[in-house]
Amino acid sequence: MASWSRVRRGPSTVLVAFDEGDLVRFSGARWRALLLCAAVGAGTMVTVTPAHAETPVVVPDVAPDEVTAASYARDGDKQVEVSSETTETSQTLANPDGSWTMTQYVHPVRVKQGATWAPVDTTLVHRADGSVGPQAIAVDVKLNPGGAGSASQPIVQAGQDDKEVGLKWTADLPAPALDGDTAVYAEVLPGVDLTVKAVAEGFTENLVIKTPEAAKNPKLQEIPFGLRTRNTTVSVAEGEGCGTPAQAGPTDGLEVKDTSGQVVFSGDASRMWDSTGDGSQAEQQLGEGGGRRETMMDVALTPSTVTITPDQAFLSDPATRYPVSLDPDSWCDSCGIQSHVVVQSGFPGAHNWTRRPGTCRTSRPATRTTTVRGRRGPTSR
Repeated sequence: MASWSRVRRGPSTVLVAFDEGDLVRFSGARWRALLLCAAVGAGTMVTVTPAHAETPVVVPDVAPDEVTAASYARDGDKQVEVSSETTETSQTLANPDGSWTMTQYVHPVRVKQGATWAPVDTTLVHRADGSVGPQAIAVDVKLNPGGAGSASQPIVQAGQDDKEVGLKWTADLPAPALDGDTAVYAEVLPGVDLTVKAVAEGFTENLVIKTPEAAKNPKLQEIPFGLRTRNTTVSVAEGEGCGTPAQAGPTDGLEVKDTSGQVVFSGDASRMWDSTGDGSQAEQQLGEGGGRRETMMDVALTPSTVTITPDQAFLSDPATRYPVSLDPDSWCDSCGIQSHVVVQSGFPGAHNWTRRPGTCRTSRPATRTTTVRGRRGPTSR
């Protein structure tokens, strides 16, 4: 009885029947033709399978270095991630054809949790220590759980390594209502809510004045926030504020520096806006509120407080549509890509919108993907 043997030489595979006990060795360029003739002469079917139809080798999706990733990608005929090149804002893949693809984001899209990467998740949850915080973002953000004695703790604080900064309310807070990435501390003043939203690199914090009647509260003439810092100091950053797209000149922002003078967080306590959809053309294109009307607030800083002074004319203007939001906030400056530029065609005088990381950024991650051909992956970009 004949048995089937599989013989492979070069790019093709031949199946041929041999009688038991036969031993055949084929070599040279003519082996396929010889086998084919022999098989046809014996009345036996021969199947020739092109190499490209063979099943690729099973390889991992991730490799520790470029050399291994390139080998896996070639053998497995698929893209393979180079884990040593992965960061919060970039990913490098080896391609089967020998090229490399790097994808970069303006904001973090993944964070390190232990030894593995996890997607950014800004969903707020109650933690075992009693605080409230997001599932996975680039810095440690903790929200006040509210209740008796909560005035001694920040409304929200951002931390990185041993550096922290936070703002405190002047009275105990109610327990927050959580909705996705947002916490609402209701009625911190009559008709006024305090909201905190987790973002990939920190948080935003707003006082929301819900009605014109609530805006008449004398406590809204000047609003002090207590400062809590750890291994940091807060200072005014002249000309580094958000402003608005139609603003004639820059405004001042806030910077949080560590003990070496490095900026680790930044913010801007100078903006307020209403709930209209009307604004300048630049605001309609780039405004986070979809073309809201905005104005600026005065900001005063002492070693222990940040005090904002809302624009009373804006609050009393019949054109102002409530709710109105006041915006003291903070982000992480040492996260994400440290330099990027957004050019506003037609608005060369605008002093805002991603002028530098940490101030006035839109929430949608900008992405840049680059494919590079070469023997090695991009080790420094």
